[in-house]
Amino acid sequence: MTPRFSIVVVGYGKAALSARCLASLETAYGAELGRSVELVLVDNASPDDGETAELFTSWQDRATVIVEPQNRNFSGGNNDGARAARGDILVFLNNDTIVPAGALDPLVETASEPDVAAVGIRLLYPDSTIQHAGVAWRADGPFGIQAFHLFQHEPGDLPAAQGTFDLDVVTAACVAMRRELFLDLGGFDEAYANGYEDVDLCLRARVAGYRNVYRGATHVIHDESATRGHGWNMAENDRILRNRWEHLLNDDADVVRELFDARIDTERPGVAPLASPLGSRVVVEGSVSGLGACAAETRAILRSLELAGLAPAARDRMETFVGPSLRDPSEHALLRAARLRPAADGAVRIHVPAAAGVPVPPSTATVLRLAHLPEALPAAVAIWAATPELVAGLRAAGAPATLIEYLPPALPDLPCLPGGRGLLVVLPAEEEPARRALDEAASFSGEVRVVPPVASPSFDSWCRELLPAATVLPPITCELAFAAAAGEADVVLCADPTDLFQRRALLAAAVGTAPVCAPGTAAAVLGADAPSHLAVVDVSADARERRAAAVAAACSAETLAPRIRELVEEARAAAYRPLRREVA
Repeated sequence: MTPRFSIVVVGYGKAALSARCLASLETAYGAELGRSVELVLVDNASPDDGETAELFTSWQDRATVIVEPQNRNFSGGNNDGARAARGDILVFLNNDTIVPAGALDPLVETASEPDVAAVGIRLLYPDSTIQHAGVAWRADGPFGIQAFHLFQHEPGDLPAAQGTFDLDVVTAACVAMRRELFLDLGGFDEAYANGYEDVDLCLRARVAGYRNVYRGATHVIHDESATRGHGWNMAENDRILRNRWEHLLNDDADVVRELFDARIDTERPGVAPLASPLGSRVVVEGSVSGLGACAAETRAILRSLELAGLAPAARDRMETFVGPSLRDPSEHALLRAARLRPAADGAVRIHVPAAAGVPVPPSTATVLRLAHLPEALPAAVAIWAATPELVAGLRAAGAPATLIEYLPPALPDLPCLPGGRGLLVVLPAEEEPARRALDEAASFSGEVRVVPPVASPSFDSWCRELLPAATVLPPITCELAFAAAAGEADVVLCADPTDLFQRRALLAAAVGTAPVCAPGTAAAVLGADAPSHLAVVDVSADARERRAAAVAAACSAETLAPRIRELVEEARAAAYRPLRREVA
């Protein structure tokens, strides 16, 4: 029996990682592993006293096992595995991955399409942030065109990263391709030593007229470089790649704008400024520059601190190169200035966690900005909770009441707009929630417009199927642009669960539009004027004015700026009160 597809795993030492990967495949596919799902294991002459060879041999009743007499590197090991495989579709899988059930099947499905070559997947670090959501190109001044992973270090559930779209390159840590095509293209080029062989293969496929597709609906956990290590010298691989391909490569600014309404950040400081006694006394940390909902909240806090006269510094937890298309030049200027500011030793550090597993950097003066109760509370001198319900939940979880303050999200000052264009739907990325949102929108009798998280054929097809009369808009990442679109509508259905601070619901209410959303920050500000379903929405002019006034009173950045200044001073005093007692 020809298997549905073949999984090729190459090991080079680190037998424990390979064992973990194989255990995940066994859990994912059960009895089908070794039958309809073929497993090909390649021991690349592992330098581990036979541990990897012994592990792979223990699987030989369910796998084809190849023991190389010498290290064939990533390219050679996978090429040998591909030649030994029997499936029409190959899935190349790094041994430092963990595969959830059902993760690989969409890749196999798409790789079967005749015009498709490589199909990649969303790869997450163990802390649930993104390692790979496709590969793009950016211009890097004198260094020329550079490849980078889209949305790296952003939250793992970032809606834009869950779409399906075409790119030049996807990474081979987990990639599917038809076996016949892989062999026709010559496989991975063995001139590369553990780097860029996937880029080269994808570019050969593109030149041959095939599409390379990223599918982000499912994910795999990847301990990037855990097998080869992080000190690998890529200079020779880089030289080979540039000699072959650089003349054909272009910056992907247009691709990023069209797919995500985003921009490639070319103004990032190379390194964070050194600490200075004259530096800023408050630093905003987290995903300051990214596309995630928590990044928008981080920038809003940054703006409030600037309005409070505190001249804040800003630090991205980790580097990411894709950010929102901010329409207001002053937002760019503020972000640029804050990233270049030095920070004083002992500055108050306001941290907005981008994802549940992201560690909070240690500091004697950490302030946490939270919208939901975390699994465990890191040490902090203050917690700024986005809802009164969260304040109660934190107290019930054992956080000292003196540390917790209720602080609604800060929004720009916006005019109340007249509406009149029916329903605007903010679509979630996952298929089932998206379909539920579209089903709910189908009950609306007026005009319906839909904002997807990414310009992807999948979202268009769902809308054509369930709401054929709806207009699908391009993605919107700028809050001012979203507020303008929301202000044209009577109702906004905020169906994206990753918007933890419900900023889009509040932006809609700020221009008078009725937001339909789950309980959260919007309900804390608006009460009954933030309904949970379409049937009870009040679209009257009085209700529009009432919503806009409530948001302005609670969430205006200028209104909140003095309060935030007070909270920063209280946090500073709390952080250094023990030190003052010791000195005394």
